Amino acid sequence: MCETNTQTDALHCGGCSNPDSAIVASCHLGAPCLDGGCGEAATQVAVLQSNSQTPVVANAMGVFWTDQGNVYWLAPSSGAPTTVATNIFTCGQATSFAVDGTSVYYFSNGTNCGPQAQCAGLLKAPLSGGTATVLVPASQNTNTECASLAVSVDGTALYWLTSLQQGNTASLTLASVSLTSGSASPTIVTTTESMNGSSSNRLVMTPTAAIFEANPTNNQTAFQIVPTSGGGGSVLSLPPSLQGFGAFTADSSALYVVGSSCSCDDNGGSSTTLPAGTVARVPIDGSSSSILTQFVGQAGDITLDPEGDNVYWSTDTTAWKVPVTGGTGTPVAGNLANGAPPQPCSGCGSPDTQDSTTIAVDASHIYLADHAANVNELLEAPR
Repeated sequence: MCETNTQTDALHCGGCSNPDSAIVASCHLGAPCLDGGCGEAATQVAVLQSNSQTPVVANAMGVFWTDQGNVYWLAPSSGAPTTVATNIFTCGQATSFAVDGTSVYYFSNGTNCGPQAQCAGLLKAPLSGGTATVLVPASQNTNTECASLAVSVDGTALYWLTSLQQGNTASLTLASVSLTSGSASPTIVTTTESMNGSSSNRLVMTPTAAIFEANPTNNQTAFQIVPTSGGGGSVLSLPPSLQGFGAFTADSSALYVVGSSCSCDDNGGSSTTLPAGTVARVPIDGSSSSILTQFVGQAGDITLDPEGDNVYWSTDTTAWKVPVTGGTGTPVAGNLANGAPPQPCSGCGSPDTQDSTTIAVDASHIYLADHAANVNELLEAPR
């Protein structure tokens, strides 16, 4: 008996293999299953070090990612990646570096690169090549190496978010530095407390605000909305109905969150074989949230396309898209576990997140840092 959607499941695309059938239905690695037929296979961009998470960023300049303390860049129509930064702190952060149209930004402790005053702190490395320069010296920072970084939408400032854990409480600090004034003096934008830190470790910039997760209690997921123009911020709490939150992104009007969970039976175990997932839109103004679509599988990462028309998210086996207005999810990449089945529920509540697939989107492609089932490849697929 087939217990999967053979119209969209790239492991069983168009039919289910079973002892009474000779059907072999798996699509190639990264190929989506669309209406029961396999689409184009993904292109391997790079082999990745075995890890639970690889940060990936895409913009008009190409796709960027970190691996073994380096930032790599594959420009459009380029035959091979180039190394644009070395000796960076990654610390498992989803966005441990930032890029714009000319540079990559990252933290370094200056090991093996010369005098610390010349190469330790917050650095800026030009994409055109050449020596990286220090934006903020290490002497002006405390606990900033393991940070999530992001450039403001207008390109005038660099922001970073750091976390200092003390028992069950994390002190989260948002700081910034100007990219246009020539000043190397960082500004502390805000500091707030969060119970048990942040499940996403992410900093998202919109045209008007910096957004990050900061939970006031153990049982509540909330976000700090900090205006880039200055002034006091606001707190946006997720409604209780959105369980299993795992990752978020945002535009100027709303947060988009993805998560999955395993329902509980009467004995405290899971009543389902696979996690049930939800993609939701949560307006920043506090009005009612809406479910954009639902899916089956362990939730991974989420992002928006550059136009802001579609939400893209990943599970351990598939990457999907759905309009920001909601609808039926469409697979854009499949069989991410390369023949392995999806990760099942091991109990009730949030599923295990052993294999994290991060995602980025540019004007024409989707990029997946695929660590599912030890694939460990950066994949490119048409979006």
